[in-house]
Formats: sequence, C-alpha cells, structure tokens
Amino acid sequence: MFSPGDLCKRLRDHFDVLGSGPRDLPARQQTLRGTIQWSYELLDGEERTLFELASLFFPARVETVEGVAARLESLEDVDIVAGLSSLVDKSLLRSLNGHCRRLEMFDTIREYAARQRERDADVGTRASKAHAEYFVDFAVRRRDRLTGSEREDALEDLSSELGNLLAAWRHLVAAGDLEQLGRLLDPLWTLLDARGRYHTAVELANDLLHVLATVPPTPDRTRDEIMLRTSLARGLMAIRGYTEEVEEAYRRALELSDAVGEVPKRFPVLRSLATFHLYRGEFDRAAAVGRELLHLAEQDGDLGLQAEGHVVLGSSVAFLGDVPNGVDRLDRAVALFDPKQQGASRLRLGTSPGVVAHTTSALLLWLQGYTVRAGARARSGIELANLLNHPFTLAYARFHVGLFDLWRRDFAHAYERSSGALDVAEEHDYETWKALALALQGAAMTGLGRSSEGLARTDQGIALYQGLDTPPVFWPILHSIRAGAAGRSERAAEGLEGIDHAIELSGEENILYPEFAVLRGDLLLALRKTDGAEHSFQGALATARGFGLRTPQLHAALRLSRMWRGSARQREGVDLLRTTYESFTEGFEPRDLEEARAVLEELGDRTA
Repeated sequence: MFSPGDLCKRLRDHFDVLGSGPRDLPARQQTLRGTIQWSYELLDGEERTLFELASLFFPARVETVEGVAARLESLEDVDIVAGLSSLVDKSLLRSLNGHCRRLEMFDTIREYAARQRERDADVGTRASKAHAEYFVDFAVRRRDRLTGSEREDALEDLSSELGNLLAAWRHLVAAGDLEQLGRLLDPLWTLLDARGRYHTAVELANDLLHVLATVPPTPDRTRDEIMLRTSLARGLMAIRGYTEEVEEAYRRALELSDAVGEVPKRFPVLRSLATFHLYRGEFDRAAAVGRELLHLAEQDGDLGLQAEGHVVLGSSVAFLGDVPNGVDRLDRAVALFDPKQQGASRLRLGTSPGVVAHTTSALLLWLQGYTVRAGARARSGIELANLLNHPFTLAYARFHVGLFDLWRRDFAHAYERSSGALDVAEEHDYETWKALALALQGAAMTGLGRSSEGLARTDQGIALYQGLDTPPVFWPILHSIRAGAAGRSERAAEGLEGIDHAIELSGEENILYPEFAVLRGDLLLALRKTDGAEHSFQGALATARGFGLRTPQLHAALRLSRMWRGSARQREGVDLLRTTYESFTEGFEPRDLEEARAVLEELGDRTA
C-alpha cells in the first residue's frame, strides 16, 4: 500500500500506522496497539507499574531504575531485578550490550507505556518527578569532578546518561522548577560544551529563559536572565553565525543591563560581549571588555579566567595596531592556561582560550618575522586542541593553523588542516566553520595545482558563509583567500576584485593591510599594470614598517627589488631587500627568506 517514504511518515503516529491487519489473524495481531495491549494485560500489577516507570528512561541501567524506584512508595517492596528480567523475557524491554548493560524500549512500546502511566496524573507526575530528581542528583555528584584529572571520567558518566538528563530537564521545565533546573544546568551545560552539542545548549538556554519569564522580576532574576541571554547569543553565533536572532539576544541583554543600572560583572556576560565585539570587528570595545574581564579574574585570583582576559585584550590591541603588546598578552595567556581546568568557568561555549592564544600569536609572530616561534606556536596549538578534544576548538584550531600554512605557502598542510576542520564542522553542524573550511580547502587545492576544482570549492564556502549572515570579522580574510586562489589559477582580474573588497572592508590602517596590498600588487603585475603594482608594494612596505611587521616588509621589498632590477633604482632595491633580510633573526628556511637570499645573490649582493 505504501512506499518506504510514505510508510516512514506514517510511523510518526506509531499506533495507527497499521490500522487493521489480516482478518484471519487473532485480534491481538491485527493492530500494533492490540499486540502491545495484549502483552500489557498479561502483566501483574507490580510488573505493570515497573513497565510504566521504565518508559521514563532513555535508556536504563538496573541501578538507575532501582534508584528512581526507591523514591516511590508504590515500588518500595518490589524486586526490581526480577521485574525487569520478566519484562525482558516478555520482549517489552530489550537488553543491550555496551560498556555496561542497558535496558531500552522500542518507541512504540514506550509510547504505550507512557499513556498507561499518564492515566493517573498524580502517579505519573510522581514517577516523572522521581526520575528527574534522581538524575539531577546524579549530575550534581559529578559536578566537582568536571575539572582536573577526573574530568574525562565525569564527562563519560554524564554522557552515558545524556538521554535521561535531557528527559529530566524537560520535566523540570514543564514543572517550572527553577531550583532543580539551576542545579542541573552547570553539569549538563559543561557536558554539552565538551561534546560540541551547541544546538542542544541553545535549547537549554531558551527553556530556562521561558521559565524565568514566569517568575516575578527581581534584580537577581534579571541578572540571571542577562547571563543566559548573552550565553545564548554566543551559542547561536557559534552555530548559526551573526544572525538577527543573535543581535536580538544581545539587544535584550543590554536593555536589561540598563534596567538594573549596569552590565553585571559576571564572567559569562563579559566573555560573551567580548565575542560580540570581536566578531563585529569592534576591537576598541572588545579591548575595553577585555580589561574588565582581566580585572575581574585578577580580583578572584582565577588563573584560567586571567588567561581568557589576556586573550581578549591581546587579540584586540594587536588588531588595533599594537602588535608587540598583543603578542605579550597572548604569551601570558599561553603561560597561564592549564588544560586540566578546561571548561571550569560557568556557561562556557566557544573556543578554548589556550588554543586561541596559541593560534592567534602564531599568526602575529609570523607577521612580525619570528618564523621559528610562529611555527612552534602553531604546532603547539594543534597539539593542545587535540589534547582537549573539544569539537568547536578543534574546528577553530584547524582552520586558523591551516590559514597560517596558506600564508606560508605550505599548501599540503593547509589542505590537511582545512579538511580536518571540515570534518568536525559537518559532524557537529557548525555552519560557520564549514563555510570557512571549504573556502580554505579550495584555496589550498589551487596551490596544489587543482585550480578549477579549488576555485569552485572556495566559492562554495563563500556562498555558504554569505547565506549565514555571518560575522563581519572574517570577510576580509575570505576575500583575500579567494583573491589568492584566483591569482594562482591565472584569473588575476577576478582576484583583483576580491582583494579590493578585502581592503575596502578592513581599511588601510589594519595589520592585515600590508599582506593584502602585496597580493594586490602581485595581481596587478599579472595584469601588466606595473605602476599600480609598485604603488601597492610601496603602500604595503610603509604600513608594515609602521606596525613593525617584518614579513610583509620582506614580501614588499622582494617584489620592489625585482621590479627595479636593471633600472636606476636597482641599488636602492638591493639595499632595501638586504636591510629587510638582515632584520630577521631566526628561521632562514622559509621560502620567502630563501627567495630573498637568491635575489640578493643574483643581483650581486654577497652579504646574504
């Protein structure tokens, strides 16, 4: 009667999918409901009560059923093990192998059992309440172990009962039980962050906001709402990008802050506001929040939060042009960060500050010309991300170190990193990282000689990113990635359009401008527009000098010395390149330095 697709749709109404069976069968076999009801009616009273209770579990261990049953008068004298064994024998429960034995119901049987349980509303409510309170206590007992050497074991315990923890949460939300929700929130949120389940964390925040809305407003309740709204916004930004929903969450949080007279000095709030400003490219505002974060962390003597404060402040001041101060702050964050304390702060979502400190400082050190330190810091960032095994952090680290590899023209590693970032993003539905990883992967492919395929992949990533209303902060990088890919594919005119977009968005007083200007000059040279190319290289050189960025200076000097070869300015070009080359103090193996050395020797300068 039905195709597989039609039958699948009808299975959503489990009992009525088989409205009638062959008429020559016994009545109990003509419908699915009849079959289950016949089995249910064969149970004795204690078995029926246990059967109905078992429908609350997703799935169950014998000891957890015993724990919940101990909270119910109706089951206090029941032999739980014997009762569960009987239900397994009657195929109303099935026993699953795994790390430990689990008992599970098929959805159709669960639905029937739940309906039977709900016939007496009072009995059903008591059972659901007992189940919820048992698993709240289960989570709270593991809360203090979520940092330190026992963290992974505690996370594994919580993960094994995630279905039951979420069922408990849903019951408490329906009951409006703020006290128990508050007890469950921290351990459950920590688990969801650790396992990369940001979509579920967003649902939790929305649930709790809904319950808070039913409580009379007080200053403390309003501060709790602000904290939740900012954490919700950070989670939404992580999974969906910079959307209207994110803007609305922040707008409402700031309105509430005005109502209580200030932004609450709570770390989740300040951290989320810092992310908001960084993603919008508002580095001055992010720096101000970073200073508040750092002050609050130092007052509390919390080294982990101090590391996060240094990350926010360091990243912000670096992009405002004070690169040495930014790198110093990030170095302090690297020194302070303790992997064993990962996830210790409340309502955390997002990238590990330790990994951010490593990858951001790697990019900045490379721009400064500290090539050996930059490479070591990038490798350490990947190692730390692998150690933490935090999905969102893994996606972040692989993309940023892949970008570092692309800048160094190490296309094989850039492809490897971007592919790894894409795997994590697709597994956890991180659309922003998926878009960025696709763009980077395509650019790496063009460097490996796969021009058409690579450009198509990069365009796929950019189209996805554009469709997400995503953070403005990444657009200049994305346009520069696309421009470089086009240049490597002998499509310089397309590349020039892209790099002009990047420069327009970032401005000429941005620390990335020198590299963008060098790429623009390369594309103009490919189009035989030498005057424009020389102007771009000169602009890159001047801006890089102002920021103290030696790598872009080297790139610009190398190109100018080649352009001036055989002209009246050849000596000037040699002197410029030699002076820039000699300013480097480490790592003379990278291709840029090798090329500079070769040009100096070719032009008769033997000092290299």
